[in-house]
Amino acid sequence: MPRKSRRRSSWLGHDDGARAWLNGKLVYDNETYGEATNADAYFARVKLKSGANTFLVKVYNASYDCGLCVRLATTAGEPIE
Repeated sequence: MPRKSRRRSSWLGHDDGARAWLNGKLVYDNETYGEATNADAYFARVKLKSGANTFLVKVYNASYDCGLCVRLATTAGEPIE
């Protein structure tokens, strides 16, 4: 857990569209259709607060399979320590 607020990136891949909320605030909204799930296809800058954070993702599916990949990283895409 971060000791203070820090800017980070959330990397997402989804099939079809997705929305993401961090601590109740909408931080990502992408209405794509007909795409396969590709890890790290999209990103959104987020700010993690000190202590616990809640990250919620909703994927909506128009047809065929549904998928989701999520990774939180530094703004440079490096793993968070």
